Amino acid sequence: MKSSLRIPSHHWRMAGVGAFIVAILFPQYGNTSPMAVQRKVAKPNEVKLTAATVTLHTTDDDKEKDTAASLYIKMNDGTVVALIENIKSYFKNNATSTVKLKIVTPIPKSSIQGCTATVKTTRLKGHDAWQFYYEIEFAFSDRSRMKKSCSPVVIGENDLKVCPL
Repeated sequence: MKSSLRIPSHHWRMAGVGAFIVAILFPQYGNTSPMAVQRKVAKPNEVKLTAATVTLHTTDDDKEKDTAASLYIKMNDGTVVALIENIKSYFKNNATSTVKLKIVTPIPKSSIQGCTATVKTTRLKGHDAWQFYYEIEFAFSDRSRMKKSCSPVVIGENDLKVCPL
């Protein structure tokens, strides 16, 4: 005797209705597309980075104008958060300069802790050593501010220094 499995058509319709109800009531089970996953993770009211400035305090040895300096704020995974590249201004001894950073990745406020600040210099000819310390001020979407400081450093041409924030 041959047996075949037959499911009445009204059962198929009920299964479709059931899947629809599950998708409406429990959307996390119904849609796993990248956009749906991103929407679940995103926190709309989370305080985000909106601006940053760096104040450079040159001490006993200036930065010459033919030495280009760049500053990168990075997360532990290497993601660039903010930057300024190829500053060619002359920073004289015992002077202070403030520069606005470009925000690349507007990270949550809580993620600033654990980032690093990297200053890199490039000079094609000659020699230069620059002595300075710096402060970075972060501004956030809730209008709060946070300052982080990096201790005095001496940086030569074609060099880089990293400061944990």
